[in-house]
Amino acid sequence: MFMALDIRLKFDFKLIVGFFILLYFVIALLFFNFYKNLAVKDTQQEATSILHTINALREYIDNVQRPLIAELKESGRLDKDFFDPRLLSSSYITRQTYDILLANNNMNFSYKLAAINPKNINNKASPFEAKILNEFRSKTIDKYFAVQKEGNKDFFYIALPISSNQYSCLECHGNPEDTPEEM
Repeated sequence: MFMALDIRLKFDFKLIVGFFILLYFVIALLFFNFYKNLAVKDTQQEATSILHTINALREYIDNVQRPLIAELKESGRLDKDFFDPRLLSSSYITRQTYDILLANNNMNFSYKLAAINPKNINNKASPFEAKILNEFRSKTIDKYFAVQKEGNKDFFYIALPISSNQYSCLECHGNPEDTPEEM
């Protein structure tokens, strides 16, 4: 009887150790998922904030800066064919602002103002980006967030629509004959 009790104690000890090992892995997996989801949520919030800031800058350029330049042209204080992307191109200005933001804050983001038919070939949408742009246009989605795999790396992809072209945009993005000569 003593011998059977000893074997049973060894068996119970192995069972208890196995249970704690299993419990450890379950808890570790739960913590990993919790912190992974937290990191994704933080990244999403930070990227969204950056994109909203860039969109606000674009709207300021479209609604304030360009109309002011147009008034100066109409009044003769600026040549009617004046064009400088540093003052009039919202995509140029936001790209420069974004580059300064990245350089000064050591952030690991990339930014692209994707378009299906862009003036600047660097903004040409990939087939994947074109699909998202079409979903924005059809109002199927109003934002896109995903963790995607490229090669052996995961990365966070976020896309937000920008506001529609304003009247002030048509000087450069409308009829090519109306485009400023300096452009």
